[in-house]
Parts: sequence; C-alpha cells; structure tokens
Amino acid sequence: MTGHLKNIKLWNIKIYYIDSRPRGNDFMEGVKKNRVFIKTYGCQMNFHDSGLIEDGLLKNGFDKAGSIKDADIVILNTCSVRDNADHKVVSEIGRLKGDKKIVLAGCFAKQIKLKKEFGVNINNADIPADYCFAPDEILSIPEILAGNLEKNYNGGIKGNGFKEELKATAEDDYQNFNLVEEYFYNKKIDSGFATIKIIEGCNNFCSYCIVPFVRGKERSIPFKIIYNSAKRYADKGVGELLLLGQNVNSYLSPDDVNKKNKKDFSYMLESLTKIDGIKKIKFLTSHPKDFNDKLIELISANDKISKNIHLPVQAGSDRILSAMNRGYIRRDYLNLIEKLRKKCPDAAFSTDIIVGFPGETDEDFEMTLSLMDEVKFDFIFGFKYSPRPFTKALEFNDDVPLEVKKERLERVFQKQKEIKSLRGGYQPL
Repeated sequence: MTGHLKNIKLWNIKIYYIDSRPRGNDFMEGVKKNRVFIKTYGCQMNFHDSGLIEDGLLKNGFDKAGSIKDADIVILNTCSVRDNADHKVVSEIGRLKGDKKIVLAGCFAKQIKLKKEFGVNINNADIPADYCFAPDEILSIPEILAGNLEKNYNGGIKGNGFKEELKATAEDDYQNFNLVEEYFYNKKIDSGFATIKIIEGCNNFCSYCIVPFVRGKERSIPFKIIYNSAKRYADKGVGELLLLGQNVNSYLSPDDVNKKNKKDFSYMLESLTKIDGIKKIKFLTSHPKDFNDKLIELISANDKISKNIHLPVQAGSDRILSAMNRGYIRRDYLNLIEKLRKKCPDAAFSTDIIVGFPGETDEDFEMTLSLMDEVKFDFIFGFKYSPRPFTKALEFNDDVPLEVKKERLERVFQKQKEIKSLRGGYQPL
C-alpha cells in the first residue's frame, strides 16, 4: 500500500485519513477478508457514532459480520457513565476468542487513556485490545484498520509519516468541512428516520458526571453541515429527525459566534422544520438551566417539533442538586415544567433520576419522590449513584450503602408505576 496518513483536526475532532486513492485490487481483496462486528453500549450518541464507523468500514471494503462469533474484528463502542457499564465491556472482552482483533472505542476507551496519561488508578487499563480510540478519534477507525497498521493500544500510529499532534487554528477547522460532510454526515439511509449529531462534549461539569472528561468540551457542528445533511436525508425520504448532543440547548454554530443574529438551537430547529419532507424533529438531551423562553415558544408554536421532552432532573433536594452542580434548584425546575405545560398542554416529559448520591439523606430522597408526584413524569430513567474517575464527586464520601441505594431505586420505580396507574397510562417517548 502506498501513500501516508494525514491528520486533520476539526472543531477538536481528530481525523486520520489515507492520502492515496484509488487503492490496488490486492489491497482491497485483503480488506474484504475482514468481517467486522460493532457492539454498542450506552446512549443514542454512541449508536449514532457506531453508524458513522460502520459506514466508513463499508466504504473501505470491510464486510459486516452477522455476529461477534463470525467476526474477525470486533469493535466495542463503549459507555462509561456508570461503573457497571465499565464492567460489561471488560466482561465482553474476556469472552472474546484470542484470534479476533479487538478495537475499543468510545468513552471507556478514553477513560483508560486518561488513566494511563495521568497515572491514576489504572484498574482495567491493561485489558487486551489491539486499538483504543477515544470518542474524538473514532472517525479514524476505518482508515487505520484499512491501512493494516501496527497494533497500538493507545489508538495512535507510530511511524507511517504523519505528525502525532497538529495544533489547530480556526482556519484549520474550516478548510476540510466539505470532506467531513461528504464522508461522515451523508450516511446511507434505509428508513424514514435519521439521527444527526449537532453538538459534542459538555461544559457543565456536574460533579457526578464523567462526560466532560471523556467527550471533551462542547463543540457545535457548523449549521451548514447540519442543514445540508437534513436536506439530503429529506430528499432520500426521511421524514423524522433526531438531533443529538449532551446538551442540545447550548448549540451555537461556530461560524457566527460573534454575529448579532446567532444560529443557536432555536434557529436551527426552526430552519430544519422548513425543509420539505421533514415532518417531525426530536432532540436529546436538554439541560433544565438552558431551556429558555425562546425555545418554549418555538416548540409550542411549531407542530413539527416533538412535544416529547427529556429533561433530566436527577434529584428533588436543593442540597443534593447543589452538590451535583446542576445549576438550578427544585423551584426552577418546577417553574420550567409549569411554563412548558402552559404553552404545550400535550407535552410528555421524561427524566433521569440518580439515587444514593453522597450525603443523600432519607429526607433528601423523599423530596425526589415528592417532585415526581408534582411533575407526574410520563417516563423515568433511574440509576444508583456510582463514583466515576476524574469527577468532583469522587472526592466525596460515598456514604449511602448499596442496599439503601437499591431500595431507594426500587421505590422510585414503584412511585412511577403509581403515577402511571393514576394517569391511566402514559404517552410512549
């Protein structure tokens, strides 16, 4: 194989690609022998990313395996938001046969790389894998595997004629947008539904959350790329879009941050609804502190924007919300729900709840249950708190016993069943 890898860096996403096409038939025949299976853990963002990886692999001549058993290469696109997510990945790797090439990608991969970099608690950091790619490196996976490059657990490539790091400037960020748009935001579509990532990373640093460390700071995808992608999807028969981000409300197109009329989340939502063929737009996930009146007015006035709203509250106690660094108090959250219900009487609300956060007393927990009674959520996702590396809460005393966490979580689910029963069911989200 001739040519060499080039490294471009877009809105802090590193992409490695081979600067030599077309490739020889012998090379492509070799690639076609590699059957790949991608197993995805965690959130919708990971499933979206796995789709990008798969598209890139197919374009590079790989075959899609029907199962892990049939695969030559197994890509595990991982989650790390809770401790049990880490254990699932480690267990899966333990079950894999030694003749398979293992590619570790996503948030758990980044956690391992950070642990190695900073020399902290390297438990599980030396699990057997051939490659290890952080979320901002996943778009490199197809080309690096196609290049048949040497095993490197850190995800980088030694030799092969490219720089390990490239200092990005604003000019660097914009010169290759067409390349990214063509290869990574023009996915094959075989249904009437498509997802588009609009923002990556998070700046909130909730004290329990590892996301800012494994996915980095907020980086909004330029409005032009998102709009053009939505337009192409609509032309292919897509009628429903799901916009993804750790905090979609923070979206701001990077090409006009200094302009007066900014392309923020509301601007983008309204623009996408005007595309012929687009009938419904959903979005995940919103942060309560950033859900402004402008967005509420838009949602209420535009029938194309989904009224199913995921609005994580996490806890009902002001003391715990403060310790979580959520940026709002109980009354703020309830006021927001009241505003939304007033403007959108048919709105359906889902939420996330964490029980057993360090220092959570029985009284704190009862306030979470009472908040559930007040809001009457249509659906909830409940979790037991588990300490995460690099987070502020790791410094706190994890003083709620596991059995108490389990009991509180069961009470949360039971409360939701009671609410559902009283309401006579709920609208599926």
